[in-house]
Amino acid sequence: MKKIENVLLAVLAIASLLLTACCGPEPTPTAAPAATAAPAATQPPAEEKGLIVVGSKDFSEQYILGYIAVLALQDAGYEVDDQVGLGGTAVNREALLAGEIDLYWEYTGTGWMAHLGHEEPIT
Repeated sequence: MKKIENVLLAVLAIASLLLTACCGPEPTPTAAPAATAAPAATQPPAEEKGLIVVGSKDFSEQYILGYIAVLALQDAGYEVDDQVGLGGTAVNREALLAGEIDLYWEYTGTGWMAHLGHEEPIT
């Protein structure tokens, strides 16, 4: 569990650095601001959005991608079942096809050859 916390901490640190690097002074508006702002859209409660089950493969890059998905969905108000680190390609694909997970990250080359059955790699 400590390894997962370290990976998550590293992802958050990198994301913070990237967000900080992208921030700069606000541009001066050229048009007058609107007199009234439009009301903010309200999001339905998480139980109305439904549960999303997130899986991932069981190695470092996939843990990072899996937790990015988990955190983004939670931030958007979804209830998330964290199945990050579920197993290898076959385990995740079978879980996806069986409806046991709703998403996991896959690589184009793996999908091309392992799932679609092509023998020649994409070049």
